[in-house]
Amino acid sequence: MQHKRTITQRIATGVLAVAMLLSTLAPTFGPVVYADDVSSIVTDGGGISTGTPEATSAPEPSAIPEPSAAPEASAAPTATPETSAAPEETPAPTAAPEESERPEGSATPEESAVPEGSPTPESSATPEPSSTPTATPETSATPEPSATPEPTATPAPLELIAPESDLLEASVGDELTLTVELNREDVEVAYQWQKMYTGKPEAFDTALADYAEDEPTWYSWPLEDKSEAEALAENPDATWQGMELYFAIVAALDKIEADSSNVRIAWKTPNYALDGFAITAESNEDGIILYADKENERHIGTLQDGEWTFGDAVEASQPEATWQDIDGATDPAYTLTVTEEDYDTSYRCVVTILDDEYKEFCAKLLEEQGITLTEEEKAEEQVLYSATMKIVAPAMDEVDFGIAPLAASAAGNPKLSSDAQWITGLTNGYEYITKDTYDRVTGWLNEGKITQKQANRYWTYLGPNGFSDRIAANVLDSNGFPIGGEDNTRIYSGFDLTDGDKLEVLSEWYGKTVYFRPVENGQKWTSTGTAIDIPAYTNLTIDDDGHYVESASGTKYKKAITMLNAFVPDTGSVYKNYLGVTAPNGWILHSADDNIHIQLYTVNCENFNRDPARYLVDAEGNYRMDSFAWGVCTDQEPDISGKAYWELKNYIAQGYGLMVGHDTLYAYAGAYYDAFGTDLDESSIDPNDTTTRYYALNSWVPNTGHWYMNELMGANGGNVNSGSVLASDAPSLILSTGGSHGQYGKNIQYGTEELHILQTGWDAATAAANVKYRTPTNFPYSFSVGQTFGAAWTHTNQQAAFGTIWVDYSGTNKGAAEYGYYEDPYTWTIGGKTGTNNFYLSGISNFLMNQVGHLPTNSATTDESKLFTNSVLYISQRKQCEICAANQGGQENSHFVRRISSANADEVLTALQNGGSYWYPLDGCYMLVEDITLPANWTPIKNFTGHWNADVYKVDLNGAASVFDTSGSDWNLGTDKSKGVETVFDKDMKRTTGVARVVGDLNDLFGTSTSYAGYTVKVLGSDNPKYMKSGEQYTCSVNSDNKYVISNLPCVYDGTNGNLKVRVYDPAGKEITDYGPIIVKVSTTFWESTETIPLQLLSFSASPVKDVTTYESFGAKLLEGRVYWTSAVTDVQWQVQRSGGGKWENIQ
Repeated sequence: MQHKRTITQRIATGVLAVAMLLSTLAPTFGPVVYADDVSSIVTDGGGISTGTPEATSAPEPSAIPEPSAAPEASAAPTATPETSAAPEETPAPTAAPEESERPEGSATPEESAVPEGSPTPESSATPEPSSTPTATPETSATPEPSATPEPTATPAPLELIAPESDLLEASVGDELTLTVELNREDVEVAYQWQKMYTGKPEAFDTALADYAEDEPTWYSWPLEDKSEAEALAENPDATWQGMELYFAIVAALDKIEADSSNVRIAWKTPNYALDGFAITAESNEDGIILYADKENERHIGTLQDGEWTFGDAVEASQPEATWQDIDGATDPAYTLTVTEEDYDTSYRCVVTILDDEYKEFCAKLLEEQGITLTEEEKAEEQVLYSATMKIVAPAMDEVDFGIAPLAASAAGNPKLSSDAQWITGLTNGYEYITKDTYDRVTGWLNEGKITQKQANRYWTYLGPNGFSDRIAANVLDSNGFPIGGEDNTRIYSGFDLTDGDKLEVLSEWYGKTVYFRPVENGQKWTSTGTAIDIPAYTNLTIDDDGHYVESASGTKYKKAITMLNAFVPDTGSVYKNYLGVTAPNGWILHSADDNIHIQLYTVNCENFNRDPARYLVDAEGNYRMDSFAWGVCTDQEPDISGKAYWELKNYIAQGYGLMVGHDTLYAYAGAYYDAFGTDLDESSIDPNDTTTRYYALNSWVPNTGHWYMNELMGANGGNVNSGSVLASDAPSLILSTGGSHGQYGKNIQYGTEELHILQTGWDAATAAANVKYRTPTNFPYSFSVGQTFGAAWTHTNQQAAFGTIWVDYSGTNKGAAEYGYYEDPYTWTIGGKTGTNNFYLSGISNFLMNQVGHLPTNSATTDESKLFTNSVLYISQRKQCEICAANQGGQENSHFVRRISSANADEVLTALQNGGSYWYPLDGCYMLVEDITLPANWTPIKNFTGHWNADVYKVDLNGAASVFDTSGSDWNLGTDKSKGVETVFDKDMKRTTGVARVVGDLNDLFGTSTSYAGYTVKVLGSDNPKYMKSGEQYTCSVNSDNKYVISNLPCVYDGTNGNLKVRVYDPAGKEITDYGPIIVKVSTTFWESTETIPLQLLSFSASPVKDVTTYESFGAKLLEGRVYWTSAVTDVQWQVQRSGGGKWENIQ
């Protein structure tokens, strides 16, 4: 029985706030400044260009600018059109597998259906166009009220209405209507519905490579400087996309005893071997011929320019289809009856603008911004693409895994690896939870605040099918509490185990205990399985004199890395290809450390945009990926969704790494300003928006671009010549050069086939010996400053880097010869910082932009693959703040700490001096990892509200008054160094100023070698009445490395007085008194220098009586002595010994 179902698709492709903005700006600027008033997004959804963009023409130059000079608009030379053919397009994603939960039992929740997509808020709807008033009369003449002109209505740019969801649930046999709706009826347009089938053959389970859901399988060899045979000779375990076809051809040639020693295959050849075709070879008078046969279908392969290429027949029945027009589907609505094939098919609507009057209106918008289109550009077809629509089967209420995961779990024996990088002895039948979460959830469960099913869902299940599993978890609030009731669930993906039994240690686990248990029917909540303590990586090292000289704090190097790559459908994950040939099964080869492993998870960018938390967050709400990579783009240019924007912004703020690839930032569309003359309002980004918007290449009508990625890592408010942005406005320190229809056109692209190492920071030996000196160019693969090497051709695209550039291009711009682009790189100076379009690898902190992976084949050289590997390791290092985690005053949280060394001290301290930046905010957490010296003429940091831990390192003030200015209104410690503050968070757990004063290791204090994890250190006002109020308490918990950190104590020790008594308690609350009294001397100078001191044991002693002192009064003598003790001495008896010796006698 068919079920009639009509889904109105409100496809967002346009100007979400144009009318509101126009009504706001019009009274100020007047109607003649229209172009600067437009703030909108016009194109929404899955645009895929089928041709290579033509170069933008520009006026003939009067002179070519020097590379170091900011070019004038009139100096742009005429561009030569690009001539290379565009790549074939790649399929959109297939439907996701069904959602699942653990087996039924008292401890395993039943599965809930995936919630329907959240409706787009009313605020995202397109407002009605507002009117723009005419010019205001001169102030010298006051017109009559009746003389005021009537407002003139300003037409809104054409747009498609935003969709409620682009992921549609339907069963086989359902009738489904897809609809697009425009915001205007007065613009002439044509509609054409398209579809793209991306289904995989039944034989996909024989794959040799690891393909993610919706990932293309066509042939893509990643190395430009090395053949498949050469790479396999070095690394027999190499993997790459489409490798099944390679081995099938080799086998076919071997069977007829033909030469198979150097098989090469044309890029994007369909993977016939994986598609179920029989690959055979035949030798005839014309040479060797290959056949791919399945049923009555045959494709013939011949050698062309040294590569096996399947000719016209392949193109005529291309399995990896591009977008195909649907015959007769030329209305705003398209109705279909769902079949099984539709679950592997994507749909979209192409809206072609036919209205010449409207296109002229759009051209005038550009003219008012100083951009004049050529007649050739005006003649180009202008289209809007709808969102790509996917049909998925309804989620099942229950999935019975049977006994397979239970049987597998029985073989497990979880434990921490010797290098503390892995949990070993696991199977995919296990689940985990941190002890912190388990204890909180147990409390809620016992108090009746949550159900058993909700409690069970806090365990993160590894999943029988690994990353492809869809497992239900609670929807959590900001405090980790489930919201919306028992049936309100979200989805997360399972985990792939390395070598079948290893799971990477999450950085969120540092210093915590994690429980691992097999999933079993009827599992009791109190059965927590195996408890594994994860080191905090804060160990301290002492010298021969007993002084701390080094700390592991902030210098732990994570070698078991997880990275998530959201790939673009027409390109696939080129990153996985690069790693596949240089790192078999993820293990890095022939580097400074062969124990490094990168687990690269891949996901179609459209699926990521729909539900980013599914891939980034585990069941208890912790981030599970060390880093995230977006791209690369080669033809299709998608943006991140609103939902992905907010998730990634929080992810980066927690110290996790981000890498953006070629053409993913600005690119042809430039900044939002370049399209609309104004900035993008971040508050307009809808956190429920899951749409993937594609930029339509060569489009000059108001369109979509990389607006949200620009907002995340770039600056939408201007370009290098607008005067409206600084480099510091972009977190990446990368600005737009104006977009492909801006001042420079496409001519500003810059790139070559040779790379140049600009800087390494330190040499390879130093980097190998000490983790804090590792950079993207010195570890684990080492390069040297000035080194050049070959690269696959790639380039910058509308990007100028003002920050750290690690690698740039060597030689003349290849685009100059190919397309008439500028020969030399450009530079711009803005706000005292100089930027350039000549960069290959640039970034600071935990961000990098890497240009690897350009057309025509998305390949790279071996050295480029090594640079990519270094880049992943560089951005994937994360460390938690010890002040946040110290449980001081009963307050504990987890935040990322920014590590300060001589390498970045100037950058960090300057940012804090200037009021903070994106990467270095005033409310951030900071830790020294080596001694530092303040710059000359230092101005103390004002209004610091974050956490600062000098750890065991020295701070040379270099003549400055202090590190921090204590007079600022936001400084939370006051101006009196003798007064302390007990907390480092406010009542809402928002960070307040916290400066570490006491740091050390209890084993060093007591001269022992044991575990003091969970012990408590207390400095009480009742013990130190001279320096504190009676009720004051400064407390901290000792971490798993036996380290204690106490902040904000009063700085009162003056070299003689000011000893503070300290108490230490075991986890049961018993005070440790076996080693004698404990004190700490927090120097008054620490107020200025921020340095720290460890606890020390006090030995009772008395100094000898000083020599006799004679006063003016004859016979008046005073005997002086001193007792060293930290509390009042009540039993004192002075004695005297007469001249000539004898017995000591009490003095009454």
